[in-house]
Amino acid sequence: MDYVCSLCHSSLINKGSIESNQDFENILCTNPECSFSKGGYFTFEGIPVLVPFDSELCVFRDRSQLNLSSGDKKMSTISTLKKAKKYIASLLGLFAGENQVTQNNYKNLTNHLHEGANVLVVGGGSRGSGSSYFYKHCNLNQIKIEEIDIFYSKYTTAIADAHYLPFSNATFDLVVIQAVLEHVLNPEKVVSEIYRVLTPNGILYAETPFMQSVHMEAYDFTRYTHSGHRWLFREFSELDSGSIFGLFASANWIFSRAIGSLFRSDLITHVISILFARLSNFLDSFITPSDNLDHACGLYFLGRKVESRVVKKTPSWIIEYYNESHKRITHKK
Repeated sequence: MDYVCSLCHSSLINKGSIESNQDFENILCTNPECSFSKGGYFTFEGIPVLVPFDSELCVFRDRSQLNLSSGDKKMSTISTLKKAKKYIASLLGLFAGENQVTQNNYKNLTNHLHEGANVLVVGGGSRGSGSSYFYKHCNLNQIKIEEIDIFYSKYTTAIADAHYLPFSNATFDLVVIQAVLEHVLNPEKVVSEIYRVLTPNGILYAETPFMQSVHMEAYDFTRYTHSGHRWLFREFSELDSGSIFGLFASANWIFSRAIGSLFRSDLITHVISILFARLSNFLDSFITPSDNLDHACGLYFLGRKVESRVVKKTPSWIIEYYNESHKRITHKK
């Protein structure tokens, strides 16, 4: 993959060690007017670190805040928090089973991919829940996957900030962003970047929480209703959308947190959440689709990049969308 400057999208050159077993200390932007033409980007364990430190929406002032260490290959608290989140999700999967909606959505994504397609996974430092079939399909069909995150992992192909994607325009046929938008300061900017790097008619798949309490501590910022989620992706034509987990799953999330807080114990929170996961999913099947949508624990959106931004969505449109989407999902049920 040919990366570009995260800030101005100009080409990059490596200036530093030329020995293959050493990291480049400087990756420079070729645009002399760019602040990163004098340094700032580098590699770690062979992975390019293309974070535009101290930029407007970047929460990292400099590379020291990433806490890169070649000994243990860990990065700050983000890596630890995401690993803990993944571990809890795995336990939930054992007790409640993999979420069928997410699994089906990932299988559906493979229908939009041709052999040799380019895929970008934003937040791909850890594999998303329900995605195993998708990755197997991509491996079997020579589909190239770029996986970026803000921390190092065995999956990460580049360390980057989602507000500043280090790719040229129209690079990817599909972009997946699962459980990431709640952790960025400006989701509108991130979605704009996704739109930019998608090819014409490219596909976007997103999952974002709604009725969930704070997770990943200081790195958690935003929640969306179904209508709010659609407005966020208003530049895309909608192929499908809906809830990942419904009303009782949301209740389980809050209830387990409340009981855990009484005993000042995160362990109790996680144990209760895991124990009641299957029951809450079962009870959700008796709730009306519209109530599950309005009180969803999480939401998904599948959309296509419109050739040109000629279909402008007005504020009044999103009010109409609420009623239309509820009618549609009731009929779909």
